This record gives sequence, structure tokens and C-alpha cells, in this order.
Amino acid sequence: MYYQYFGLTENPFSISPDPRYLYLSEQHKEALAHLLYGTQQWGGFIQLTGEVGTGKTMLTRALLEQIPPEVDMALLFNPRQTPTEFVRSICDELHITYDVANKYSLKDLVDSLNRHLLENHSKGRRTAVMIDEAQNLDVEVLEQIRLLTNLETTKTKLLMMILVGQPELRLLLARKELRQLAQRITGRYHLLPLAFNHTQEYIRHRLKIAGCMEPVFTRAAVEVIQKATQGVPRLINVVCDRALLGAYTQEKDKVDPVIARHAVKEIAGELEPEDNTVLKRSWIIAAIAAAASVIVSGLVFYWFVRQPSPQVVAQAPAPVIATPATSTPVTVSPEAPQVLTQPTPGEDAADVRSVVINVDSLLKPATQSIEAFLGDTALASDTYSAFRMLFNLWHEDYTSLHGNGGCERALEVDLNCLYTKGTWNNLRELNRPAIIELLDKNGDRHHLAVNKLNATQVTFLLPQGEQQFLTADLEPYWYGDVLILWRRPPFDDEVIKPGAQGNAADWLGRTLDQIEGLQEAQRSYSVFDDRLLQRVKTFQRQHRLLPDGVVGPQTLVRLQTARNDLDAPTLTNAVAVAPAMSGR
Repeated sequence: MYYQYFGLTENPFSISPDPRYLYLSEQHKEALAHLLYGTQQWGGFIQLTGEVGTGKTMLTRALLEQIPPEVDMALLFNPRQTPTEFVRSICDELHITYDVANKYSLKDLVDSLNRHLLENHSKGRRTAVMIDEAQNLDVEVLEQIRLLTNLETTKTKLLMMILVGQPELRLLLARKELRQLAQRITGRYHLLPLAFNHTQEYIRHRLKIAGCMEPVFTRAAVEVIQKATQGVPRLINVVCDRALLGAYTQEKDKVDPVIARHAVKEIAGELEPEDNTVLKRSWIIAAIAAAASVIVSGLVFYWFVRQPSPQVVAQAPAPVIATPATSTPVTVSPEAPQVLTQPTPGEDAADVRSVVINVDSLLKPATQSIEAFLGDTALASDTYSAFRMLFNLWHEDYTSLHGNGGCERALEVDLNCLYTKGTWNNLRELNRPAIIELLDKNGDRHHLAVNKLNATQVTFLLPQGEQQFLTADLEPYWYGDVLILWRRPPFDDEVIKPGAQGNAADWLGRTLDQIEGLQEAQRSYSVFDDRLLQRVKTFQRQHRLLPDGVVGPQTLVRLQTARNDLDAPTLTNAVAVAPAMSGR
């Protein structure tokens, strides 16, 4: 009805998963990279989770358009099957012939599948199975999936499994009886709702694809939509569609906040109960937040977490904040400053002063559950304590610095913050001590400094000493948020782009020489030329980075790690190859 009025060729806000409309925010790029990485491997598991409506199905459709020609993909959309039915579905999707008379024999089906996989392998072809709505899989089927990944040659796994589902999938795989499967997952990614700036770009992107180049939605209208939908793309589509219809009926060229609010009210009774709850809850949250701002004037919300003083953490539970228990972490740009409160007078006193800890003598294996650990009111899991421990590992005294927050203090000692999202393998690849964010069952955020990481265990450095947990046990509580410190190389460029000259180009060339074992050449580099560009892209591919040839913080840290810089603390001596992470 409104298409011609706004110069549209089709409905820009249809809820059907049309890959043409895929908006690649930074997190969607990373998620798609994880999926593509899975199709390029010979075996194992890749896991993609996200709330309802965050774009999982859209990403899987985009993946299908980019599958390498040498990959055979089986798509399973009905997880409610028995183990035998499940294997038969895989065989049907891959067009594998089996004895129809024995189609209910699990052994015969697996034997037929194994023969097909071996034949594919001999031809240099890979095989992957993608399971949608994987949170609905029965435990027996998941165990059968694990057994299928045991199909292998002497050197290679033959089947890659890609599990796509809602957050309940994380909890399902955290069950004790599924720990063998969970440990085989080589790539995990959790999709979050869009932040405001991405919601704005998302709406513009869809309008542009449908033929409208003008910014139809005002910023104030987008703010209304963001609050109402909490950044969930499917809900954004529903509200925007109704808002465009409202603007058309009122003969307005723009969607203003009045039209947007009216659209929200109109669809509130038409959504599914779960979606309707999201809309209603958002307005309740806004009202509570407004009241809280009057009662608690001057309260600052942080991206990484609110920061109570270490003394408060040790004596009483964290203060109540007017956010829902189901709130999700906010995605922040790596370049965004980390805003933390200045310590209160006396906070840097002897009871919280920076100390050198003999961590080997204080190692305490975990004897309590994660929930009990995070629920301990004496646990110093605030941002201040986490940064203090992280600075100790760099041999810097956090308490003697004066910046407004950890990242400003880092600059005082020639360090930089890098915020990213990824998996344990990604963190091993960075090989730098880090702060990670855990969310407990109440939705409260905890920040902890990681100082050791091996194949199965992570070690937290606390003021009281070290605490170890299995990485598999932490999966339901960690959504991939990571902050590391790193030291910028000795030149002024924040990003080295092709064509760069001088010290930056020379440092880059010499560093790649060292990594590639060419130190004896002793060459100097005056310009970041095409030859050096190809070497950079090769390095980025090897380390699962976006191979665009632009050397940003991600690539700089990986270069320093690969060069084994001796002045930087590390998590582990063995650097693992990580699943794909977008970024530079």
C-alpha cells in the first residue's frame, strides 16, 4: 500500500529471511565467519546461538549462498526425531542410498553414511550437517551426533556439525552427560540484539535494498523503536512496517516519534506472547529507569559492568540496578572508551592496594559450582578489581594511576585496550591475559581477570589468589566478551593501511620477516606495497582474521604474539589456531 508513496519496489520489512536484506553488523560478520569457518574444516562442531528474532535463520540462508563448491551440506529443520530418524534424515539430505528394507536399522544407516563420507573424502570433498532449532534436540540424538563425528580416517574427521539454536542450547550442552560433545565444539558464537547505532543502520539498509535512498525514519523515531524492540531485528521489522503504513495514511514523508509510538501500541496486541512481553517490558524498564534516576542521582552505567568499590563487594551484595534479569550484554565498539568511576577516597588504601601475588602457591582448584562462585558476596568480580589484577600481570600498579577507568589508566603506562568477542580458541590465539564478562542466573555481570588458559581449563586471578574452572562449565555464563591490554608498536599509526610509508611499513615488513624466518635478510621497507600486502593477507588467513590487508589492533596483536614478544605476559606457550573472527 505504501510502496509507491515512499519509492519502494517491495516490502523492506518483511519478516521472511531473505539473504538480500542481511545487515552485517560487526557481530553478524563474526557469526557468519564462524559458520563459514565450519564449512572449511573436515570435522567437529560449530555452535551459533541467539535469542528469538536476532537473525540466526537469516545468517544460515546467507551461509548457503556462500558454501564452497567442494562442500556437501545437509540441512535439518526438524530436530524432534529419534536417533534412527535423525541419521536417516542426513542420508536423505545427502542423497545416500541405503537398504530400504532395513531403513529402521541404525547400524545399516550409519554404515551407509560412513561409506559415503569416505568416498567424498577420497574426492577431496567435505561434508557438513546444519541443524536448526538445535535446542530441541533430545539428549539421545545429541549423543548420536557425537558418535557420528567419530567417523574418521587415520588423520581426518569426516563430518562437520553446525548447531544453530536459541540460548537454551548452551544450557543443554552444559549438562554433565554431554560434556564429551561440548568439548568438541571448536567455534561458538552468541548473537545479541542490535545496539542503537546498528538499529539505525539496519533500518536504512533495508530501505535502501527496497529502493528508498532517503532517511525516512528520524533519529527520535528510531530511539522509540529501539526502546520498544530492544534491538531485536524481527520486532524492528514489525514496528517499522506498521510505522511506514502510519506515515502513509497521514501523508507524511517522515516517520516521527509520534508515529513510531503509535505503531508500537498498535502491534502490541498482535505479536506472539513472548514478543509482546518484550515490548511491554521495555516500557516498564524505561519507567523504572526514570524513577531510579531521580532516586539515585549521579549513578553511572558502564559498558563492561557497574563498578562497586572492592570494600562494598566484600561486605554486601551488589546494589540493585533497574535492569531486567534477562538483559543481554551491550555490544561496544573496540574503539569506544571504557568509562569507569574514579575510586572513592580511601579506595586505594592498604586493603586494596596493588600487590605482587605468588600465584603458584595460591592455586585453588574449583570445589564449588559456578553459580556458588559467582554468588559469593566476598568475590571481587567488579571491574576495578579485574583491571587491578590485569595490570599486575603487566607489572603495573593500577592504584597509582589517575585515569577515569581502566583504559584511560592503561594509556598512562603506554598500554591500549582491545575489546573483542570470540571463543576460548580466539583467546588462546591472542595469548594475552584478559578480562572476561560472566552473567549469572540473575543477569548480574561479573568481571574476572584470566591469567592462564589451557585446552580445558581457565584460571582466574583474584586478589585472594587463583581459581580454576573447566571452560566447558563456563560456557552458559560467558557470551564471548573479552578485553585485553596490548602495547602499540613504536610508531604513530593506529592502523597500517596499504601505501603506508616510514616506520610503520618498516616495522610491518621486519616483523613478517621474523615470523617467516627471514631475519637473516635484514631488509628495510620504505612502503607498504602490493608484495607486502599479499604477505599480510596470508598471515590474516592463517590466523582466521578478515583478509583485507588492513593492519588494525587485531592483526597487530596477532603479529606481536606470533613474533613472541618477550615484554608481554602470555596465557599459554602453545598458541592454538582459532575459528574465524572478523575485525582487523
